[in-house]
Amino acid sequence: MTQESGGIPRISIGELSLQQGNFAFRDEARATPDEIAFNDLTFQILDFSTASDGEDKNSYRFEITGPDGGHFLWDGNFGFGPLVAEGQLALSGLRLEPLAEFAAERIHFAVPEGELDIRTRYRYEASDFLVLSLSEGVIGFRDLEIVDRRSDETVITGPELVFDGMRLDTVSQQAGIGMLRVREPRVVMTMNQDGLDLASLFVPRDPPPVEPAPESDAQVAQDNADDVVVDDTDTTEAAPTEQVEVAVQDGEQAGDETSSANSTETEQPAEEAAPWQLLVDAVALQQADITYRDLALREPGELRVAPLNLNARNLSPNDNVTFTFDGDALIADLAQLSLVGDGELAPLHISPALTLDNMALILGVPWLRDSLDVRLPSGVLASTLQINVREQDDEVAIAVSGDQRISNFALTENDQAPIMSFADMQLSGLALDTATQQVTIDMLAFDQLAMTTLTDSNGTMTADRIVLPVAAAAAGATSSASEGDDAAWQLRLADLRINNGTVESIDQALSPNFRIGVHQLNLRMRNLDSTSRTPAQLDMQGKIDKYAPLAVKGTLNPLAAAPQMNLDVSLQGYEMTSLTPFTGQYLGYTVSSGQLGVQTQFLLDDTLIDCRNQIAANNFFLGEKVESKDAIKAPIKLGLSVLRDASGMINLPVNASGDLNDASISVSGVILKALTNVLVKAATSPFSVLAGLAGGEDLSHVPFVAGTDQLDVDGRQNLQALVEVMNKRPTLRFSLSGSVTEQDRTALAAAALGAEIQGSNWQGIDVALADAGARRRIVRRYEDTTATSAEALMPALAPDATDAQRQLAQVEQARAAWNALVQGARDTVSADQLQALAAARAQIAKTALVEDLQMDAQRLFIANPVVEGDEVTQGVLLGLAGE
Repeated sequence: MTQESGGIPRISIGELSLQQGNFAFRDEARATPDEIAFNDLTFQILDFSTASDGEDKNSYRFEITGPDGGHFLWDGNFGFGPLVAEGQLALSGLRLEPLAEFAAERIHFAVPEGELDIRTRYRYEASDFLVLSLSEGVIGFRDLEIVDRRSDETVITGPELVFDGMRLDTVSQQAGIGMLRVREPRVVMTMNQDGLDLASLFVPRDPPPVEPAPESDAQVAQDNADDVVVDDTDTTEAAPTEQVEVAVQDGEQAGDETSSANSTETEQPAEEAAPWQLLVDAVALQQADITYRDLALREPGELRVAPLNLNARNLSPNDNVTFTFDGDALIADLAQLSLVGDGELAPLHISPALTLDNMALILGVPWLRDSLDVRLPSGVLASTLQINVREQDDEVAIAVSGDQRISNFALTENDQAPIMSFADMQLSGLALDTATQQVTIDMLAFDQLAMTTLTDSNGTMTADRIVLPVAAAAAGATSSASEGDDAAWQLRLADLRINNGTVESIDQALSPNFRIGVHQLNLRMRNLDSTSRTPAQLDMQGKIDKYAPLAVKGTLNPLAAAPQMNLDVSLQGYEMTSLTPFTGQYLGYTVSSGQLGVQTQFLLDDTLIDCRNQIAANNFFLGEKVESKDAIKAPIKLGLSVLRDASGMINLPVNASGDLNDASISVSGVILKALTNVLVKAATSPFSVLAGLAGGEDLSHVPFVAGTDQLDVDGRQNLQALVEVMNKRPTLRFSLSGSVTEQDRTALAAAALGAEIQGSNWQGIDVALADAGARRRIVRRYEDTTATSAEALMPALAPDATDAQRQLAQVEQARAAWNALVQGARDTVSADQLQALAAARAQIAKTALVEDLQMDAQRLFIANPVVEGDEVTQGVLLGLAGE
């Protein structure tokens, strides 16, 4: 051996070898110490010389056999000046099971089957910086099987996983893979309450705590001395069996001291290195079989995708490198999925075009039933979508556009009660963007749409039955959280169509059950836009219960911040017998007959509603009485008779308004309340309603001259007005009740007193006071009756009073005497006299109506006289005798 000045010492070795050695690695830092051995270790260096340039010199070869099979080879040659080493590394047939078993305490999985192959060519050159290149690299897994120890289930199998054409060059700072190929993998993923099993399967486990046995100082020293044992080996002659054993124990190691020492040195800022260029030329996933099971659901679900093929090209995490991809899959043995597209990984931008055909929606039932208690017995989805996923402002934005179609769709409750179905749904021109929070749809069309709402016998509606409590609570929390979010999604629906649809409502809480439906429904709504002040146009036609025409036209903007509607609603010829459940509950009667027509103008301005209804009920009659605690306490049949005209029609203007901010107000509630008020008024105050038919005349009574059975002028006018009403309401029958008041008692007393004073010549007090003789008789009668002088009744006169003044004073004296006499005579009028007068008045009124005004006597009934009470009037009281 010689040494050149300033150079490497000249060393030459003909052969240096190690034959049939063994290497054992023992881990005593675990709860149960264990070791793994590598056998048949062979190391050989031939023709070694520090003066060699490496050409066919300084060759080396290192071989070792893995535990339970497998072979590792490292060979090549190297030279000096500068130091250059090149060769190949190859690992073939390494069984993974013993490696996984050795690491069992630190990993969640076992590998009962599988072999690993690795090979690469390399070149290393000493320089001021690392010069290393790898080429022709291959990493391959064969016949791989991975078992989740937690469930003892095989989760991944595959005949081949290969990273081919691997390369690395530190000078150009480029690394890549020619092809990543995964052939026929089978993967089973399970979601449970702790999350996705595969997500945690390869996360290292925390090592179990170790309780070391106490040792003496001598034993510790001996153990430390035995940590590394190397058997002496002759460099020129192989030993029978050579073994290297490395034992690892808990405690500090020499490297820790070095690290600690280095940490005290002052760190110098490093220059930012140029980025590496990384590239995967191609990825091929072939005939994959993927099964996803969700055990975290209320009812476990499973979805299988097989076979799945996916190809990608030019994958790189470097900026502005575009990759392309395409693939296809079969979902649940039926649905065909294909996709093609391109993208970039940095910044993230992926644009796949996706086509899905024959996707059975029943596959999503387990996930649907996790929030809704429903069934989805049928439905097939087809989609053509363009998806754009992009990184934007440190967030990922998703844009989706395309068309979708669902056919033969049905959604039911658990007991198969229908909720919604349609033969066909087409959605075209979809454009959704999460960045702008906008959804645009050119057209949404339903063919044979059928929707049903069912209120059960407990009064519970469909929505309340199908929304599960947990889902409802989560929705409430989400709603509360979103209230503070100013950003709201914007929706524009250019064209909504429903062809030959049906909407039904069933209420089993009413007795009998109520059912109403709009059939042959055709709807067209255009330009529904949550951001526009211009309302959408609505045109809808249908038939209630398949025969009664219904039309709704107008404008609406229900998605605006301040919703607006202006709708005209028309309904004709609805058979009112169907309303018996409601009339029985709220009116207390069934419906005997009737056809309903409604003309409505409905206005909504933000929360203010104004509803103007013209209700027409033709031949509407109530039938049998129904016991109901909610029924109106009023003679409703009588009220309807008041409202019903000669043709059997009831025309009611029912206007209602209110503010929906009031929790007690609803659209239907406002209209129902207004209608109820009209019916109650007609039943309890019929003549106030009938007055409108008589030009405003008060028809509640017919006035008579006080104390007589003679009609006065107003009384005759009232009878004439009553005739007009009777002609307009031919079903009404009226009662006539003669009535007397205290004025009649006074008038009868005065008439009797006048006859006593003046006999048949009595023409009333006013005529009598104009006659001096009659005045004297009144004054004399007063003095005789009261035994009191009438001088006190004479007004005071001046000494120079004129004759006219004296005469006026005598008139006043006689009037005062008369009033006193009449007041005293009131008690002489008997009850029989009053009853007779009341009865006579009723008879006179009926006679006038029948004889003079040609009314049907059978529609007029004389009722008992009324001589006392709050309703007593002077004349005849009018009442309704019922239908």
